[in-house]
Amino acid sequence: MSHDDEVNVIEVTIVVSIGPVAARITNFTTDQSALLALKSHITNDPHNILTTKWSTTTSICNWVGVTCGVRHLRVTALNLSYMDLTGTIPPHLGNLSFLVKLHFRNNSFHGTLPQELARLLGLQSINFGFNNFTGTIPVWFGSLSKLQAFNIFGNQFSGSMPAAIFNLSALQARTNNHLRATNRFHESNLLGTGGFGSVYKGTISDGIDVAVKVFNLQIEGAFKSFDSECDVLSNIRHRNLIKIISCCSQPDFRALVLQYMSNGSLENQNSPLNILQRLNIMTDVASALEYLHHDHGPNHVVHCDVKPGNILLDDDMVAHVADLGIARLLGEGDSMTQTIVEVSI
Repeated sequence: MSHDDEVNVIEVTIVVSIGPVAARITNFTTDQSALLALKSHITNDPHNILTTKWSTTTSICNWVGVTCGVRHLRVTALNLSYMDLTGTIPPHLGNLSFLVKLHFRNNSFHGTLPQELARLLGLQSINFGFNNFTGTIPVWFGSLSKLQAFNIFGNQFSGSMPAAIFNLSALQARTNNHLRATNRFHESNLLGTGGFGSVYKGTISDGIDVAVKVFNLQIEGAFKSFDSECDVLSNIRHRNLIKIISCCSQPDFRALVLQYMSNGSLENQNSPLNILQRLNIMTDVASALEYLHHDHGPNHVVHCDVKPGNILLDDDMVAHVADLGIARLLGEGDSMTQTIVEVSI
């Protein structure tokens, strides 16, 4: 081999080896530019989360609310929920081509949703709930063929939901899974009924028993009850509060998939409880209420309907407070006397 041939081989080797690196750097810069554009559209960041945690001196994969893929280091999830942010969504977010999850729930984002988001064909979960978005509901939602979870409640959108959304196979599969899990809500799986619907026992694909709360949308207040319970349960974590597994929302169907309590409610206990069990249950309920009233961040939760039927017991007779459908969120400036609601008996 001549000297010139050796040089050519070396040159080819260098080009091939740096090619993927150059592509990765370009993609990484694209994602960073998109996120920085979003940051520039935030007009109020009261907790200084993006102001201090989104710095160009650190990798975007270490930024708060950002998740990257392990191999390609592209942004796969952006979760800015419950950060009290105010601002608008820039079209640049449509460049996050590897994005699977986009959650902005419970902020004060406003304006319309940019058409460029339609390019995010890999999206599986969208949650824009409880912001101040306006305009018509984008038709392009229906083109996101991989979409499995979708929430835009609590905004100021106008018009009806685009019909194409309800033809998405992934969303339909989610509802069908709930039907299969409960034997199509057969009476034999019925655990109980409440003011806004019924609760059924089900078993999901991995063999875990769950309780599926199906809302009767013909009852006045059922939509509001679903939104309230989904909102509160999604943002609380305590050993004595019932855990939410998922929410399912479609035009004619609302359901919550909840942790299953094998020993039923305190109201329906068939055998008398001993004194130790009673004391433990009282302590469990008090602990849950203390968390809701005082330890749940800046907003305190008032249950409004604590009763034996809403206290559920697990395998170990540990009590879990359930049914937060009429719960109210109180800010620090709100008075307890302002919360007047009709409770069930």
